[in-house]
Amino acid sequence: MRLNREYSILVCDIVMEYALYGLIFFLPISKAFIEIFASLAILAFIVKKIISKSFVVHTPLNKFIFVYLAVCILSIIFSTNVQISARAFFFKLLENVLIFFIVAETINSKKKMNIILIVLMFSAALICADGIFQFFTHIDFLRHRPWPYGAKPFTLHIKGPFASSNDFAAYLAPLAILSLSLFFHRFKKLSARIFSKFFPILLLICLFMSLSRGAWVGLFMGVFFLGFFVNKKSFLKFILSMLIAFILLWQFLPQDKWNEINRFNLAGPGGRDRRILSKISLEMFSGRPMFGLGLGTYMYNFERFNYDKKAYRWGASYAHNCYLQMAAETGLFGLFSFLLLLIILFYKSIKRLKKIELGFGRSLSVGLLAALFTYLIHSIFDTNLYNLDIGMLFWYLLGLSQANINYQIKINDKI
Repeated sequence: MRLNREYSILVCDIVMEYALYGLIFFLPISKAFIEIFASLAILAFIVKKIISKSFVVHTPLNKFIFVYLAVCILSIIFSTNVQISARAFFFKLLENVLIFFIVAETINSKKKMNIILIVLMFSAALICADGIFQFFTHIDFLRHRPWPYGAKPFTLHIKGPFASSNDFAAYLAPLAILSLSLFFHRFKKLSARIFSKFFPILLLICLFMSLSRGAWVGLFMGVFFLGFFVNKKSFLKFILSMLIAFILLWQFLPQDKWNEINRFNLAGPGGRDRRILSKISLEMFSGRPMFGLGLGTYMYNFERFNYDKKAYRWGASYAHNCYLQMAAETGLFGLFSFLLLLIILFYKSIKRLKKIELGFGRSLSVGLLAALFTYLIHSIFDTNLYNLDIGMLFWYLLGLSQANINYQIKINDKI
């Protein structure tokens, strides 16, 4: 009986592990595969917990995640549409939180972490290849999505297999910072050294070609964050190289390409629309400031607060600011509990970094933390947390950051 129990737990662990590999590979490619692999991982996780009779995955963030979930449940009770809020909680937020716990528990060895990184980087390289192919041919070979910005080859604002270039950039920006953390690590193998130097450049080129200003800001702040933890001499060399590259780009980029970049400015129609959306979000928040209008009901309530439909005539739209939308949907308590979770994440993670010796494990821990920081800065300019794919990326990276730090501390304690 005991042997059957242990075998069942082992099968669940294997299913969770390979489901996580499939999930991170297909994250930027297919929403259908995201749901399939996420469902497999969650089902195996629940079965394992029932068999083992151990229902808690221990992380330093547990109590703060549970507080955030409790506030979101309260927002369902006070929601303007209970059905929409309940669906958003059980089929989006809770799913993402479970993925966090599954990643934090399952990726518990160097081998598993290395496989995750290989799968993640291979998937990102495929997405970059798709974006570059799109730049030269105007065709996305992965999803064949229509390109609303024109079908001319050599057009910037690439989006790869994503619905928009902002989503494309939201996916690449944290991964670019993660790869940069490995750029500063001194690998012993020549192949690893070459890959760690050239792969970040590929991601940065595609990120530039997306023309996503918010992602650029997130990237800049992520690089600044990274600078506190990496070798200062190498970091200064990198910054100097980037400045030289920018000057050369400024000198040699054709005028028509600069015109494309200048089209997307805050003073233009896009910037005006964002200001209107921010105003609408604040109106929603001020109407019900404590628990908000209800989790997931932003779009449902949008037209009620869009008083000047001539000024914004595009219909219901996301806030293009995660924190404003969160305040509108879950109120002050929801926003505060989420921000508290983030503060504790960075406080405890940085504190625990001091216990990890210099090496690849520490570089990876720093990179994952900087990737999360980049993601959260970009979320000021877009609603990344509310997308199925980009939203799950946050919770997946959060789980990886906690899993890696736990593993590194365990190794150091044994030594």
